[in-house]
Amino acid sequence: MVPAKRYSRQRAAILEVVKSASNHPTAEMVYEQVRESIPNISLGTVYRNLRVLTEEEKIREVVFDDNIKRYEDYMEQHYHCICTECGKIQDIPGASDSVIQAIQTNIPDFDISSHRLELYGTCDECQE
Repeated sequence: MVPAKRYSRQRAAILEVVKSASNHPTAEMVYEQVRESIPNISLGTVYRNLRVLTEEEKIREVVFDDNIKRYEDYMEQHYHCICTECGKIQDIPGASDSVIQAIQTNIPDFDISSHRLELYGTCDECQE
């Protein structure tokens, strides 16, 4: 029998911060938010729990051109639009299906194991 992972109030709070975030937070951003409800939590605890949640596939770790690990709970395959002015990151759900289909149509003998696409530009708020 495999022992069940122990419930952790800290892990639950970390998961809730990632789930409620719309900005693909870094570990430090998660830490700052969780400290509001659990003041004695350490940054190391946040990092360990983010790793566990990623291993359990409850969240996903993403790394963009800035080489900073960020976290999201949107587990479906999707792309991202990243504003080069303010750093805002927006999910583009559903677009990956058509891209994969086009690649498989044009290069049928290529077996795709994974992919990612990031679009860089300026968000509507920064354009104003």
